[in-house]
Amino acid sequence: MNFTDDDIKRIKDASASHLIDVVQDFQNLRKSGTSYICDCPVCKASKKFSIHPVKDIYGCFSCHQVNGVGALDYLMRVEKKEFPDALEYLAHKSVSYTHLTLLTI
Repeated sequence: MNFTDDDIKRIKDASASHLIDVVQDFQNLRKSGTSYICDCPVCKASKKFSIHPVKDIYGCFSCHQVNGVGALDYLMRVEKKEFPDALEYLAHKSVSYTHLTLLTI
């Protein structure tokens, strides 16, 4: 799928504040106060990976190898998706958040 700059902006906007929705597709999350925790997907440290939905950030308190902001960043850094694949994933997820429609070529 080819994305225009406008598509990319719309996908990023639609997926903003949906980091939890994306991470829970890959990890078994547990609520802990105002954040969510799980085992780190990189170092496998038990309950050291934390996601803060209000701040839209994530990170591991053990290895510090995976710290970032937002769903797109998570998909690329943690799940090792290439930029176009991560965008396509978010585009499909974003359809459930909004009435986002993309022009496909």
